[in-house]
Amino acid sequence: MTKLLLHTSAETAEFDDPSIRDAVGSEAFFHLPNGKSSQQVCQDYLTHVYRFVTNNLKSRMTAAIFDVTPMECYLKMPAIWADKAQVATQAAAMAAGFGSRPFGMIHMITEPEAAAIAALMHDLRPGSLHAAQVQSPHSVSTSPADSYASTGR
Repeated sequence: MTKLLLHTSAETAEFDDPSIRDAVGSEAFFHLPNGKSSQQVCQDYLTHVYRFVTNNLKSRMTAAIFDVTPMECYLKMPAIWADKAQVATQAAAMAAGFGSRPFGMIHMITEPEAAAIAALMHDLRPGSLHAAQVQSPHSVSTSPADSYASTGR
């Protein structure tokens, strides 16, 4: 829930749940530890995630191999987030250790993008059929290569 405090410019809308609107200012619902900002709390959480992931990977592939293996991190965020909230999330991830390894990267993606990727994971495995291989029965082939790709001959 603390990540919601990173998007400070969020406005409530007509169809928002009134109980959530009332809780936004509530100490019980959105309570930050004394002296910590929402970005710092997110950083603390991501630091624990980073340590868990790196320790787990080191134990599975040895520290020597891990040390030369690039690591990419994909963080999802609400699609409506302001740039300021996106930057704060990425900064928290960087401070936690993500993106700090040689060739390491942090990718910020929206929740709809993450949902689409998750839904397509089955179709994206090696050897599976995917949208680039499917041709509509109404499409017209313009080259022998297109014809070969669509018929398998």
